[in-house]
Amino acid sequence: MRNGKSVYLFVILLTLISAAAYIYVTMFMPSSKRVDQSTYYGVKDKQVAIIYNDGLQKASAIEKDQEVYLPYDWAAAILNDKFFWDSEENLLLYTLPEEIIYMDENYISEGKKAFIKSGNAPYVSVSLIKKYTNVNLRSFVDTDIKKIYIYDNSVSLIAARLRKKSKLRSGESIKADIVADLETEENVYILGSSVTGDDLTGKNKKWIKAYTDKGDWGYVQFKNLESVDYVVNISEFTKPEYSNISLGEPVVLGWHQVSNSDANKNMESLVAGTSGMNVISPTWFSLSDNEGNYISYASKDYVIKAHEMGLQVWGLVDNLNKKVSTVKLLKKSSVRKLLIEKLVNDAITYELDGINLDFEGINAEGAKYYIQFIRELSVYTRKNKLILSIDNPSYAAYNKFYARAKQAEVADYIINMGYDEHYSGSDKGSVASINFVKSAIEDSLKEVPREKLINAVPLYTRLWKEEGGKLSSQALGIEASLKWVAEKNLSPKWNEELGQNYVELISSSESYYMWLEDEKSLELKMKLIKENSLAGVAVWRLGLEPSSVWSIIKY
Repeated sequence: MRNGKSVYLFVILLTLISAAAYIYVTMFMPSSKRVDQSTYYGVKDKQVAIIYNDGLQKASAIEKDQEVYLPYDWAAAILNDKFFWDSEENLLLYTLPEEIIYMDENYISEGKKAFIKSGNAPYVSVSLIKKYTNVNLRSFVDTDIKKIYIYDNSVSLIAARLRKKSKLRSGESIKADIVADLETEENVYILGSSVTGDDLTGKNKKWIKAYTDKGDWGYVQFKNLESVDYVVNISEFTKPEYSNISLGEPVVLGWHQVSNSDANKNMESLVAGTSGMNVISPTWFSLSDNEGNYISYASKDYVIKAHEMGLQVWGLVDNLNKKVSTVKLLKKSSVRKLLIEKLVNDAITYELDGINLDFEGINAEGAKYYIQFIRELSVYTRKNKLILSIDNPSYAAYNKFYARAKQAEVADYIINMGYDEHYSGSDKGSVASINFVKSAIEDSLKEVPREKLINAVPLYTRLWKEEGGKLSSQALGIEASLKWVAEKNLSPKWNEELGQNYVELISSSESYYMWLEDEKSLELKMKLIKENSLAGVAVWRLGLEPSSVWSIIKY
Protein backbone atom coordinates (compact mmCIF):
# COMPACT_ATOMS: atom_id res chain seq x y z
CA MET A 1 0.00 0.00 0.00
CA ARG A 2 2.80 2.35 0.99
CA ASN A 3 4.68 1.49 -2.27
CA GLY A 4 1.59 2.25 -4.40
CA LYS A 5 1.17 5.63 -2.77
CA SER A 6 4.83 6.44 -3.43
CA VAL A 7 4.47 5.54 -7.10
CA TYR A 8 1.35 7.70 -7.33
CA LEU A 9 3.13 10.70 -5.81
CA PHE A 10 6.10 10.16 -8.12
CA VAL A 11 3.82 10.17 -11.16
CA ILE A 12 2.17 13.38 -10.01
CA LEU A 13 5.55 15.00 -9.42
CA LEU A 14 6.80 13.91 -12.82
CA THR A 15 3.66 15.31 -14.45
CA LEU A 16 4.13 18.64 -12.70
CA ILE A 17 7.78 18.77 -13.72
CA SER A 18 6.85 17.97 -17.33
CA ALA A 19 4.12 20.62 -17.31
CA ALA A 20 6.51 23.19 -15.87
CA ALA A 21 9.13 22.30 -18.46
CA TYR A 22 6.52 22.59 -21.21
CA ILE A 23 5.39 25.99 -19.91
CA TYR A 24 8.99 27.18 -19.68
CA VAL A 25 9.82 26.04 -23.21
CA THR A 26 6.58 27.46 -24.55
CA MET A 27 6.87 30.83 -22.83
CA PHE A 28 10.56 31.51 -22.31
CA MET A 29 12.66 29.46 -24.74
CA PRO A 30 13.46 31.34 -27.97
CA SER A 31 12.17 29.85 -31.18
CA SER A 32 14.75 28.23 -33.43
CA LYS A 33 12.41 28.06 -36.41
CA ARG A 34 13.51 30.04 -39.48
CA VAL A 35 11.28 31.93 -41.87
CA ASP A 36 10.75 30.88 -45.44
CA GLN A 37 12.42 33.87 -47.06
CA SER A 38 10.29 33.93 -50.19
CA THR A 39 7.07 33.76 -48.19
CA TYR A 40 8.33 36.28 -45.61
CA TYR A 41 9.16 38.95 -48.19
CA GLY A 42 6.27 38.01 -50.48
CA VAL A 43 8.39 37.69 -53.62
CA LYS A 44 9.75 35.03 -55.94
CA ASP A 45 12.07 34.61 -58.92
CA LYS A 46 13.28 38.05 -60.12
CA GLN A 47 10.82 40.05 -58.06
CA VAL A 48 12.22 42.64 -55.66
CA ALA A 49 10.62 43.19 -52.27
CA ILE A 50 9.81 46.85 -51.51
CA ILE A 51 10.19 48.10 -47.94
CA TYR A 52 8.95 51.68 -47.68
CA ASN A 53 9.42 53.60 -44.42
CA ASP A 54 9.69 50.28 -42.54
CA GLY A 55 6.59 48.78 -44.11
CA LEU A 56 6.68 45.80 -46.47
CA GLN A 57 4.62 46.72 -49.52
CA LYS A 58 2.16 44.48 -51.34
CA ALA A 59 3.62 45.71 -54.62
CA SER A 60 6.95 44.29 -55.80
CA ALA A 61 9.66 45.67 -58.07
CA ILE A 62 11.74 43.93 -60.73
CA GLU A 63 15.48 43.95 -61.38
CA LYS A 64 17.21 44.20 -64.73
CA ASP A 65 20.91 44.81 -65.42
CA GLN A 66 21.59 45.61 -61.76
CA GLU A 67 18.90 48.28 -61.74
CA VAL A 68 15.68 48.11 -59.75
CA TYR A 69 12.47 49.22 -61.45
CA LEU A 70 9.45 50.13 -59.35
CA PRO A 71 5.89 49.55 -60.56
CA TYR A 72 4.64 52.85 -61.99
CA ASP A 73 1.25 52.71 -60.27
CA TRP A 74 2.87 52.29 -56.86
CA ALA A 75 5.65 54.84 -57.44
CA ALA A 76 3.23 57.52 -58.71
CA ALA A 77 0.75 56.93 -55.88
CA ILE A 78 3.27 56.72 -53.02
CA LEU A 79 6.48 58.50 -54.03
CA ASN A 80 5.88 61.12 -56.72
CA ASP A 81 2.67 61.76 -58.60
CA LYS A 82 4.40 64.02 -61.11
CA PHE A 83 5.42 60.89 -63.00
CA PHE A 84 2.72 60.32 -65.61
CA TRP A 85 2.22 57.20 -67.71
CA ASP A 86 0.61 57.57 -71.12
CA SER A 87 -0.75 54.13 -71.97
CA GLU A 88 -2.09 55.39 -75.31
CA GLU A 89 1.31 56.42 -76.67
CA ASN A 90 3.61 54.30 -74.48
CA LEU A 91 5.34 57.28 -72.91
CA LEU A 92 6.54 58.19 -69.45
CA LEU A 93 6.36 61.93 -68.71
CA TYR A 94 7.76 64.12 -65.99
CA THR A 95 6.73 67.77 -65.68
CA LEU A 96 9.10 70.37 -64.29
CA PRO A 97 8.27 74.07 -63.83
CA GLU A 98 9.59 74.99 -67.30
CA GLU A 99 10.06 71.64 -69.04
CA ILE A 100 8.07 68.54 -69.92
CA ILE A 101 10.27 65.45 -70.29
CA TYR A 102 8.91 62.85 -72.72
CA MET A 103 10.47 59.40 -72.30
CA ASP A 104 9.94 56.41 -74.59
CA GLU A 105 11.27 52.87 -74.07
CA ASN A 106 14.70 53.86 -75.40
CA TYR A 107 15.12 56.93 -73.21
CA ILE A 108 18.23 56.75 -71.02
CA SER A 109 18.42 58.60 -67.69
CA GLU A 110 21.32 58.34 -65.24
CA GLY A 111 22.82 55.63 -67.46
CA LYS A 112 19.72 53.41 -67.21
CA LYS A 113 16.54 52.95 -69.19
CA ALA A 114 13.96 55.32 -67.75
CA PHE A 115 11.38 52.54 -67.68
CA ILE A 116 10.79 48.99 -68.79
CA LYS A 117 7.60 46.99 -69.20
CA SER A 118 6.53 43.66 -67.78
CA GLY A 119 3.51 42.56 -69.74
CA ASN A 120 1.57 45.79 -70.24
CA ALA A 121 2.68 47.27 -66.92
CA PRO A 122 5.37 49.99 -66.84
CA TYR A 123 8.16 49.95 -64.24
CA VAL A 124 10.18 53.10 -63.48
CA SER A 125 13.92 53.18 -62.85
CA VAL A 126 14.87 53.96 -59.23
CA SER A 127 17.71 56.14 -60.57
CA LEU A 128 15.13 58.29 -62.34
CA ILE A 129 12.89 58.37 -59.27
CA LYS A 130 15.78 59.40 -57.03
CA LYS A 131 16.67 62.23 -59.43
CA TYR A 132 13.23 63.84 -59.06
CA THR A 133 12.08 62.65 -55.63
CA ASN A 134 13.22 63.41 -52.09
CA VAL A 135 13.86 59.82 -51.00
CA ASN A 136 16.73 57.70 -49.77
CA LEU A 137 17.15 54.40 -51.62
CA ARG A 138 19.21 51.30 -50.94
CA SER A 139 18.86 48.16 -53.01
CA PHE A 140 20.12 44.60 -52.55
CA VAL A 141 20.05 42.72 -55.85
CA ASP A 142 22.88 40.25 -55.30
CA THR A 143 21.15 38.43 -52.43
CA ASP A 144 18.96 35.33 -52.67
CA ILE A 145 15.92 37.48 -52.04
CA LYS A 146 16.19 40.86 -53.77
CA LYS A 147 15.06 43.91 -51.81
CA ILE A 148 14.93 47.68 -51.97
CA TYR A 149 14.60 49.99 -48.98
CA ILE A 150 13.01 53.38 -49.58
CA TYR A 151 12.84 56.11 -46.96
CA ASP A 152 11.43 59.61 -47.20
CA ASN A 153 14.22 62.07 -46.56
CA SER A 154 11.83 63.93 -44.32
CA VAL A 155 12.38 61.18 -41.72
CA SER A 156 15.66 60.37 -40.01
CA LEU A 157 17.50 57.12 -40.46
CA ILE A 158 19.50 55.88 -37.48
CA ALA A 159 22.47 53.54 -37.47
CA ALA A 160 23.05 51.30 -34.45
CA ARG A 161 25.72 48.71 -33.63
CA LEU A 162 25.08 45.36 -31.96
CA ARG A 163 26.77 44.81 -28.61
CA LYS A 164 26.36 41.01 -28.86
CA LYS A 165 25.27 38.27 -31.20
CA SER A 166 21.53 38.44 -31.81
CA LYS A 167 18.68 37.11 -33.87
CA LEU A 168 16.71 39.16 -36.35
CA ARG A 169 13.14 37.94 -36.02
CA SER A 170 9.91 38.20 -37.97
CA GLY A 171 8.01 39.72 -35.02
CA GLU A 172 8.40 41.42 -31.65
CA SER A 173 9.01 38.26 -29.66
CA ILE A 174 11.66 35.62 -29.05
CA LYS A 175 8.99 33.17 -30.19
CA ALA A 176 8.88 34.76 -33.66
CA ASP A 177 10.71 32.98 -36.48
CA ILE A 178 14.35 33.82 -37.20
CA VAL A 179 15.03 35.97 -40.27
CA ALA A 180 18.83 36.15 -39.91
CA ASP A 181 21.72 35.74 -37.46
CA LEU A 182 23.39 38.97 -36.42
CA GLU A 183 27.04 39.28 -35.37
CA THR A 184 28.62 41.43 -32.69
CA GLU A 185 29.36 44.99 -33.93
CA GLU A 186 27.15 44.45 -36.99
CA ASN A 187 25.25 47.57 -38.07
CA VAL A 188 21.49 47.83 -38.32
CA TYR A 189 19.41 50.75 -39.58
CA ILE A 190 16.31 52.09 -37.89
CA LEU A 191 13.61 54.58 -38.88
CA GLY A 192 14.19 57.62 -36.68
CA SER A 193 10.51 58.24 -35.92
CA SER A 194 10.35 54.86 -34.16
CA VAL A 195 12.96 55.77 -31.54
CA THR A 196 12.49 59.19 -30.06
CA GLY A 197 12.89 60.64 -26.61
CA ASP A 198 13.28 58.00 -23.89
CA ASP A 199 13.21 55.30 -26.52
CA LEU A 200 16.81 56.10 -27.42
CA THR A 201 17.81 54.63 -24.06
CA GLY A 202 15.70 51.57 -24.60
CA LYS A 203 13.51 52.58 -21.71
CA ASN A 204 10.24 52.19 -23.61
CA LYS A 205 11.31 49.79 -26.33
CA LYS A 206 11.90 46.06 -26.18
CA TRP A 207 12.02 45.39 -29.91
CA ILE A 208 12.85 47.61 -32.86
CA LYS A 209 12.30 47.16 -36.57
CA ALA A 210 15.53 47.41 -38.57
CA TYR A 211 17.39 46.30 -41.65
CA THR A 212 21.02 45.16 -41.92
CA ASP A 213 23.97 45.82 -44.21
CA LYS A 214 23.24 42.41 -45.73
CA GLY A 215 19.74 43.49 -46.64
CA ASP A 216 17.82 41.48 -44.03
CA TRP A 217 14.76 43.08 -42.43
CA GLY A 218 12.94 42.31 -39.21
CA TYR A 219 12.94 42.91 -35.44
CA VAL A 220 15.90 43.02 -33.08
CA GLN A 221 15.93 43.36 -29.29
CA PHE A 222 16.61 46.98 -28.43
CA LYS A 223 18.77 46.09 -25.40
CA ASN A 224 21.30 44.50 -27.74
CA LEU A 225 22.00 47.82 -29.51
CA GLU A 226 24.63 50.41 -28.77
CA SER A 227 26.24 53.43 -30.45
CA VAL A 228 23.01 54.89 -31.77
CA ASP A 229 23.84 57.63 -34.27
CA TYR A 230 21.79 59.63 -36.73
CA VAL A 231 22.62 59.02 -40.36
CA VAL A 232 23.06 62.07 -42.57
CA ASN A 233 21.07 61.40 -45.70
CA ILE A 234 22.61 62.89 -48.78
CA SER A 235 20.01 63.45 -51.47
CA GLU A 236 20.59 64.50 -55.06
CA PHE A 237 17.10 65.96 -55.11
CA THR A 238 16.50 69.69 -55.38
CA LYS A 239 12.88 70.73 -54.96
CA PRO A 240 11.69 72.60 -58.05
CA GLU A 241 10.53 76.16 -57.58
CA TYR A 242 7.40 77.31 -59.37
CA SER A 243 7.26 80.98 -60.26
CA ASN A 244 3.82 82.53 -60.29
CA ILE A 245 2.33 85.77 -61.56
CA SER A 246 0.26 87.96 -59.28
CA LEU A 247 -1.87 90.86 -60.38
CA GLY A 248 -0.44 92.83 -57.47
CA GLU A 249 -3.89 93.89 -56.32
CA PRO A 250 -7.19 92.14 -55.54
CA VAL A 251 -8.68 90.53 -58.64
CA VAL A 252 -12.15 91.67 -59.65
CA LEU A 253 -13.03 89.50 -62.64
CA GLY A 254 -16.12 89.55 -64.79
CA TRP A 255 -16.93 86.71 -67.14
CA HIS A 256 -18.26 87.84 -70.50
CA GLN A 257 -20.34 85.14 -72.18
CA VAL A 258 -19.45 85.15 -75.86
CA SER A 259 -21.26 82.58 -77.99
CA ASN A 260 -20.61 84.21 -81.38
CA SER A 261 -18.34 86.87 -82.83
CA ASP A 262 -21.03 89.56 -82.70
CA ALA A 263 -21.18 89.24 -78.89
CA ASN A 264 -17.71 90.82 -78.71
CA LYS A 265 -19.33 94.14 -79.65
CA ASN A 266 -21.16 94.19 -76.30
CA MET A 267 -17.99 94.40 -74.25
CA GLU A 268 -17.78 98.18 -73.88
CA SER A 269 -21.43 98.59 -72.86
CA LEU A 270 -21.14 95.74 -70.31
CA VAL A 271 -18.01 97.21 -68.77
CA ALA A 272 -19.52 100.70 -68.66
CA GLY A 273 -21.91 99.63 -65.92
CA THR A 274 -19.18 98.14 -63.70
CA SER A 275 -16.96 99.63 -61.03
CA GLY A 276 -13.59 98.41 -59.80
CA MET A 277 -13.32 95.54 -62.29
CA ASN A 278 -9.75 94.89 -63.49
CA VAL A 279 -10.06 91.60 -65.42
CA ILE A 280 -12.50 90.52 -68.09
CA SER A 281 -12.69 86.89 -69.20
CA PRO A 282 -14.51 86.33 -72.51
CA THR A 283 -15.67 82.76 -73.20
CA TRP A 284 -13.78 82.61 -76.49
CA PHE A 285 -12.46 79.08 -76.83
CA SER A 286 -14.70 76.02 -76.78
CA LEU A 287 -13.39 72.50 -77.47
CA SER A 288 -14.98 71.05 -80.59
CA ASP A 289 -13.61 67.49 -80.76
CA ASN A 290 -11.36 64.95 -79.03
CA GLU A 291 -8.31 65.88 -81.09
CA GLY A 292 -7.45 69.21 -79.47
CA ASN A 293 -9.39 71.50 -81.81
CA TYR A 294 -11.67 74.28 -80.67
CA ILE A 295 -13.98 77.04 -81.87
CA SER A 296 -12.54 80.52 -81.34
CA TYR A 297 -14.26 83.91 -81.15
CA ALA A 298 -11.08 85.76 -80.17
CA SER A 299 -10.76 89.36 -81.30
CA LYS A 300 -7.67 91.56 -81.34
CA ASP A 301 -9.79 94.73 -81.35
CA TYR A 302 -11.57 93.48 -78.21
CA VAL A 303 -8.26 93.09 -76.40
CA ILE A 304 -7.00 96.51 -77.50
CA LYS A 305 -10.19 98.21 -76.25
CA ALA A 306 -10.11 96.29 -72.96
CA HIS A 307 -6.51 97.30 -72.37
CA GLU A 308 -7.41 100.91 -73.07
CA MET A 309 -10.10 100.59 -70.36
CA GLY A 310 -7.52 99.32 -67.86
CA LEU A 311 -8.64 95.69 -68.04
CA GLN A 312 -6.59 92.54 -68.38
CA VAL A 313 -8.06 89.90 -70.70
CA TRP A 314 -8.02 86.25 -69.64
CA GLY A 315 -9.39 84.17 -72.51
CA LEU A 316 -11.60 81.34 -71.27
CA VAL A 317 -11.46 77.82 -72.71
CA ASP A 318 -14.23 75.34 -71.91
CA ASN A 319 -15.11 71.69 -72.50
CA LEU A 320 -18.89 72.16 -72.53
CA ASN A 321 -19.46 70.68 -76.00
CA LYS A 322 -21.34 67.39 -75.42
CA LYS A 323 -19.49 65.78 -78.34
CA VAL A 324 -16.20 66.17 -76.42
CA SER A 325 -14.95 63.41 -74.11
CA THR A 326 -12.56 65.16 -71.77
CA VAL A 327 -11.03 61.85 -70.66
CA LYS A 328 -10.43 60.68 -74.23
CA LEU A 329 -9.00 64.07 -75.18
CA LEU A 330 -6.60 64.38 -72.25
CA LYS A 331 -5.37 60.78 -72.23
CA LYS A 332 -3.07 61.30 -75.21
CA SER A 333 0.09 63.34 -74.67
CA SER A 334 0.22 64.40 -78.33
CA VAL A 335 -3.34 65.78 -78.12
CA ARG A 336 -2.67 67.64 -74.88
CA LYS A 337 0.44 69.14 -76.44
CA LEU A 338 -1.41 70.18 -79.60
CA LEU A 339 -4.21 71.83 -77.59
CA ILE A 340 -1.79 73.65 -75.30
CA GLU A 341 0.37 74.95 -78.15
CA LYS A 342 -2.68 76.22 -80.05
CA LEU A 343 -4.10 77.96 -76.97
CA VAL A 344 -0.83 79.63 -76.08
CA ASN A 345 -0.16 80.66 -79.69
CA ASP A 346 -3.61 82.25 -79.82
CA ALA A 347 -2.98 83.97 -76.49
CA ILE A 348 0.22 85.46 -77.92
CA THR A 349 -1.39 86.36 -81.25
CA TYR A 350 -4.29 88.18 -79.61
CA GLU A 351 -2.06 89.65 -76.87
CA LEU A 352 -4.03 88.08 -74.01
CA ASP A 353 -2.85 88.54 -70.45
CA GLY A 354 -3.93 85.10 -69.34
CA ILE A 355 -5.85 81.91 -69.91
CA ASN A 356 -8.85 80.90 -67.81
CA LEU A 357 -9.47 77.15 -67.79
CA ASP A 358 -13.10 76.13 -67.30
CA PHE A 359 -13.25 72.36 -67.68
CA GLU A 360 -16.44 71.12 -66.03
CA GLY A 361 -17.87 67.68 -65.37
CA ILE A 362 -14.47 66.17 -64.58
CA ASN A 363 -14.94 62.74 -62.98
CA ALA A 364 -12.65 60.66 -60.77
CA GLU A 365 -11.35 58.70 -63.78
CA GLY A 366 -10.42 61.84 -65.68
CA ALA A 367 -8.93 63.74 -62.74
CA LYS A 368 -5.35 62.47 -63.19
CA TYR A 369 -5.37 63.42 -66.87
CA TYR A 370 -6.83 66.81 -66.02
CA ILE A 371 -4.14 67.55 -63.43
CA GLN A 372 -1.44 66.49 -65.89
CA PHE A 373 -2.95 68.81 -68.49
CA ILE A 374 -2.86 71.70 -66.01
CA ARG A 375 0.77 70.99 -65.16
CA GLU A 376 1.75 70.90 -68.81
CA LEU A 377 -0.25 74.02 -69.64
CA SER A 378 1.45 75.84 -66.76
CA VAL A 379 4.88 75.19 -68.32
CA TYR A 380 3.82 77.10 -71.44
CA THR A 381 2.00 79.92 -69.61
CA ARG A 382 4.94 80.38 -67.24
CA LYS A 383 7.42 80.61 -70.11
CA ASN A 384 5.26 83.13 -71.94
CA LYS A 385 4.35 85.18 -68.86
CA LEU A 386 0.65 84.43 -69.18
CA ILE A 387 -1.54 84.23 -66.08
CA LEU A 388 -3.14 80.80 -65.62
CA SER A 389 -6.38 80.64 -63.66
CA ILE A 390 -8.41 77.48 -63.04
CA ASP A 391 -12.16 77.35 -62.43
CA ASN A 392 -13.36 74.72 -59.98
CA PRO A 393 -16.83 73.68 -58.88
CA SER A 394 -17.70 74.85 -55.40
CA TYR A 395 -15.71 72.69 -52.97
CA ALA A 396 -17.52 69.57 -51.73
CA ALA A 397 -16.57 66.13 -50.41
CA TYR A 398 -17.65 64.49 -53.69
CA ASN A 399 -15.29 66.58 -55.87
CA LYS A 400 -12.06 66.40 -53.85
CA PHE A 401 -10.43 64.62 -56.79
CA TYR A 402 -10.09 68.03 -58.45
CA ALA A 403 -6.92 68.12 -56.31
CA ARG A 404 -6.91 71.85 -55.76
CA ALA A 405 -3.58 71.75 -53.89
CA LYS A 406 -1.91 70.26 -56.97
CA GLN A 407 -3.56 72.89 -59.16
CA ALA A 408 -2.44 75.67 -56.83
CA GLU A 409 1.16 74.50 -56.95
CA VAL A 410 1.43 75.36 -60.65
CA ALA A 411 -1.39 77.82 -61.42
CA ASP A 412 -1.49 81.52 -60.59
CA TYR A 413 -5.09 81.66 -59.40
CA ILE A 414 -7.67 79.09 -58.37
CA ILE A 415 -11.31 80.15 -58.70
CA ASN A 416 -14.00 78.58 -56.54
CA MET A 417 -17.29 78.82 -58.42
CA GLY A 418 -19.39 79.63 -55.36
CA TYR A 419 -22.78 78.83 -56.84
CA ASP A 420 -24.95 75.97 -58.18
CA GLU A 421 -25.78 74.79 -54.67
CA HIS A 422 -29.09 73.99 -56.35
CA TYR A 423 -29.25 73.74 -60.13
CA SER A 424 -31.45 72.70 -63.02
CA GLY A 425 -32.43 69.10 -62.30
CA SER A 426 -31.86 69.28 -58.53
CA ASP A 427 -34.34 69.88 -55.73
CA LYS A 428 -35.46 73.47 -55.39
CA GLY A 429 -33.39 75.78 -53.26
CA SER A 430 -30.84 78.56 -53.18
CA VAL A 431 -28.16 78.95 -55.83
CA ALA A 432 -25.66 80.11 -53.22
CA SER A 433 -26.69 80.31 -49.57
CA ILE A 434 -24.21 82.01 -47.27
CA ASN A 435 -23.22 78.86 -45.36
CA PHE A 436 -22.70 77.02 -48.65
CA VAL A 437 -20.25 79.73 -49.71
CA LYS A 438 -18.61 79.91 -46.30
CA SER A 439 -17.95 76.15 -46.18
CA ALA A 440 -16.55 76.10 -49.71
CA ILE A 441 -14.12 78.93 -48.93
CA GLU A 442 -12.99 77.33 -45.67
CA ASP A 443 -12.44 73.95 -47.30
CA SER A 444 -10.69 75.45 -50.33
CA LEU A 445 -8.26 77.29 -48.05
CA LYS A 446 -7.12 73.93 -46.67
CA GLU A 447 -5.60 73.27 -50.11
CA VAL A 448 -5.16 76.65 -51.76
CA PRO A 449 -3.14 79.61 -50.42
CA ARG A 450 -5.45 82.57 -49.80
CA GLU A 451 -3.31 84.79 -52.04
CA LYS A 452 -4.26 82.48 -54.95
CA LEU A 453 -7.92 81.81 -54.12
CA ILE A 454 -10.66 83.76 -55.87
CA ASN A 455 -14.30 83.20 -54.96
CA ALA A 456 -16.87 83.61 -57.71
CA VAL A 457 -20.37 84.91 -56.90
CA PRO A 458 -23.55 84.59 -58.97
CA LEU A 459 -25.31 87.54 -60.57
CA TYR A 460 -28.31 85.27 -61.11
CA THR A 461 -30.78 83.08 -59.26
CA ARG A 462 -33.35 80.45 -60.19
CA LEU A 463 -37.09 80.80 -60.44
CA TRP A 464 -38.53 77.44 -59.41
CA LYS A 465 -41.93 76.30 -60.68
CA GLU A 466 -44.08 73.41 -59.45
CA GLU A 467 -46.95 72.40 -61.69
CA GLY A 468 -48.78 69.12 -61.84
CA GLY A 469 -46.30 67.50 -59.49
CA LYS A 470 -43.37 68.44 -61.72
CA LEU A 471 -40.52 70.78 -60.79
CA SER A 472 -38.72 73.01 -63.27
CA SER A 473 -36.57 76.12 -63.09
CA GLN A 474 -35.13 78.91 -65.14
CA ALA A 475 -32.12 81.11 -64.48
CA LEU A 476 -32.82 84.80 -64.01
CA GLY A 477 -30.27 87.56 -63.67
CA ILE A 478 -30.49 89.84 -60.63
CA GLU A 479 -32.18 92.58 -62.65
CA ALA A 480 -34.71 90.21 -64.22
CA SER A 481 -35.52 88.51 -60.91
CA LEU A 482 -36.19 91.82 -59.15
CA LYS A 483 -38.41 92.85 -62.06
CA TRP A 484 -40.41 89.58 -61.73
CA VAL A 485 -40.87 90.17 -57.99
CA ALA A 486 -42.12 93.71 -58.63
CA GLU A 487 -44.51 92.58 -61.38
CA LYS A 488 -46.03 89.96 -59.08
CA ASN A 489 -46.29 92.57 -56.31
CA LEU A 490 -44.44 90.29 -53.86
CA SER A 491 -42.70 91.30 -50.65
CA PRO A 492 -39.39 89.44 -50.14
CA LYS A 493 -38.71 88.04 -46.67
CA TRP A 494 -35.18 87.88 -45.32
CA ASN A 495 -33.92 84.41 -44.35
CA GLU A 496 -31.12 84.90 -41.82
CA GLU A 497 -29.88 81.32 -42.04
CA LEU A 498 -29.53 81.40 -45.82
CA GLY A 499 -28.44 85.01 -46.03
CA GLN A 500 -31.00 85.75 -48.76
CA ASN A 501 -34.37 87.26 -49.45
CA TYR A 502 -37.08 84.75 -50.35
CA VAL A 503 -40.36 84.96 -52.24
CA GLU A 504 -43.06 82.48 -53.14
CA LEU A 505 -46.26 82.62 -55.14
CA ILE A 506 -48.62 79.71 -54.54
CA SER A 507 -51.87 78.98 -56.33
CA SER A 508 -54.07 75.94 -56.89
CA SER A 509 -52.55 75.21 -60.30
CA GLU A 510 -48.91 76.27 -59.97
CA SER A 511 -46.41 77.54 -57.42
CA TYR A 512 -43.27 79.65 -57.72
CA TYR A 513 -40.27 79.89 -55.37
CA MET A 514 -37.19 82.07 -55.56
CA TRP A 515 -34.18 82.70 -53.34
CA LEU A 516 -32.96 86.12 -54.43
CA GLU A 517 -29.47 87.33 -55.15
CA ASP A 518 -29.39 91.05 -54.49
CA GLU A 519 -27.24 93.72 -52.93
CA LYS A 520 -27.84 92.38 -49.43
CA SER A 521 -26.89 88.77 -50.21
CA LEU A 522 -23.85 89.86 -52.26
CA GLU A 523 -22.70 92.08 -49.41
CA LEU A 524 -22.56 89.02 -47.11
CA LYS A 525 -20.56 87.07 -49.67
CA MET A 526 -18.13 89.94 -50.18
CA LYS A 527 -17.73 90.18 -46.42
CA LEU A 528 -16.59 86.53 -46.37
CA ILE A 529 -14.13 87.18 -49.21
CA LYS A 530 -12.62 90.18 -47.43
CA GLU A 531 -12.55 88.53 -43.98
CA ASN A 532 -10.58 85.62 -45.45
CA SER A 533 -8.22 87.97 -47.34
CA LEU A 534 -8.83 86.12 -50.60
CA ALA A 535 -7.09 87.05 -53.83
CA GLY A 536 -10.29 88.43 -55.27
CA VAL A 537 -13.80 87.95 -56.56
CA ALA A 538 -15.24 86.82 -59.88
CA VAL A 539 -18.81 87.27 -61.16
CA TRP A 540 -20.91 85.09 -63.44
CA ARG A 541 -21.83 86.82 -65.61
CA LEU A 542 -21.66 90.40 -66.87
CA GLY A 543 -24.96 91.88 -68.05
CA LEU A 544 -27.24 90.21 -65.51
CA GLU A 545 -26.89 92.85 -62.84
CA PRO A 546 -28.00 96.38 -62.07
CA SER A 547 -25.05 98.73 -61.89
CA SER A 548 -25.79 99.38 -58.20
CA VAL A 549 -24.32 96.01 -57.16
CA TRP A 550 -20.82 97.09 -58.24
CA SER A 551 -20.45 99.40 -55.28
CA ILE A 552 -20.59 96.18 -53.22
CA ILE A 553 -18.60 93.86 -55.51
CA LYS A 554 -15.59 96.10 -56.00
CA TYR A 555 -12.81 94.89 -53.72
